[in-house]
Amino acid sequence: GNELIAFCSLCSLGEHILDLERDFGILVERTLDFIKKRIKVLEILDSLPKLDCGKCGREKCEDLAKEVYDGLAKIEDCIILKTEPTLNAKIIIDGKNVPLQPFVSEFVRKTVLGMVSSLKNVSIRGDEKLRIEILKK
Repeated sequence: GNELIAFCSLCSLGEHILDLERDFGILVERTLDFIKKRIKVLEILDSLPKLDCGKCGREKCEDLAKEVYDGLAKIEDCIILKTEPTLNAKIIIDGKNVPLQPFVSEFVRKTVLGMVSSLKNVSIRGDEKLRIEILKK
């Protein structure tokens, strides 16, 4: 969930809940803790596919990343990462693997093999693995 660093109101609430001079250190500490946690969660998120497929039981990959940070889940809970080694098609763009769901992987593989099999002097059995690498200039 969301974390409260400080609460500000334009309405008078009576006595001061937060005194900037007195509580400045607390504000700085809470802000730094929030930023450090956010950086770690984003680092974990960067190792996930970011497909937000929901197969792990969470709505978004960021939800899984937060649970991994909190020690409530593991990166291995990501179904897409778990099934990746079993896929028969792989797409790499500028050295970075593009995460694929199994259906998309098979669709790409069969489509490309179908096109290539129509070329002269090409023999395709249909069980070949596919690796597409795209290099940007």
